[in-house]
Amino acid sequence: MPKNRLIALILLALLGLTACGGYRLTGGSLNLDEKFRELAVDEVRNPSLETTLEPRLRAFFRDELTRRGGVRWVDPSQAKSLVRFNIKRFLLTSQVKGVQDVTLKYKAEIELSARIVRKDDGGNLWDSGPVTVTESYYSGGEDAAENLILELAVRRLADLLGQGY
Repeated sequence: MPKNRLIALILLALLGLTACGGYRLTGGSLNLDEKFRELAVDEVRNPSLETTLEPRLRAFFRDELTRRGGVRWVDPSQAKSLVRFNIKRFLLTSQVKGVQDVTLKYKAEIELSARIVRKDDGGNLWDSGPVTVTESYYSGGEDAAENLILELAVRRLADLLGQGY
């Protein structure tokens, strides 16, 4: 095998291996200074009557940032920065009705935002701006739809944190 061809194959194999590593927010790609990466979720404003949104949002966000790397979750007393969520809207509505006026398809929607602030003075370190996610589902799929819109919203927040918006 010619030398150039062997080198090309090795480079192609290395490129393939690095591309298969999944996604990660490495320490350098977070839009958050290193000294503020010890985080705690401080607050979740939730005006809806859906009381399970708060713990699920906290858990999904922690899991997503942990999976992507670059942060350390600590007790609020030890945190350098605090995450604050504001759920502006959470809706479960009927979307499509059948001939007999029976709901056939539903819609789940969430609009939220997140901020990361310095613990010592409350100064803003990062603000996601509004994030809205909408999904349709059929009768009986309400729990799965709620989890899906929360997961998608959290992924979008994490993407924004990595992009620096």
